[in-house]
Amino acid sequence: MRTTLTAILAAIALALALGGCTADQAKGPTYPIVGTVDQTTLDQSAYAARAAYAGALHLMAQYVALPRCGTVDAPPVCSNQVLVNEMRRYERAADTATAGAMEIARSPTRTPLALANAVSDAQRAVAVFRSTVAAVASK
Repeated sequence: MRTTLTAILAAIALALALGGCTADQAKGPTYPIVGTVDQTTLDQSAYAARAAYAGALHLMAQYVALPRCGTVDAPPVCSNQVLVNEMRRYERAADTATAGAMEIARSPTRTPLALANAVSDAQRAVAVFRSTVAAVASK
């Protein structure tokens, strides 16, 4: 139990620490699309989005592991299958977007525009996933 609690607190701390990196995700990238683009910042943003995804994924896993509500032996703290399905849908989108952004960040043939777009997509997908997990966790 202590290990699980420690893992949950670590995931929350990671998500809060990375919140500064991805706090303004709904507005899209703050990087210049024309002119000189700082590749280091974009690379770091791709990895930060993946780390934020991982923190939310851990919290989702805790919820999914709970017994399902509506069963005869369901405890007072249980998980709703409809909400689990919704979280899984957004999780898959965030996984795909963040993995794609990291792949582009590592590619020797990347272009600044492609990387900026991939990072923007990844940040938006993570923001939706994190907000979905947070809404479920608060219920």
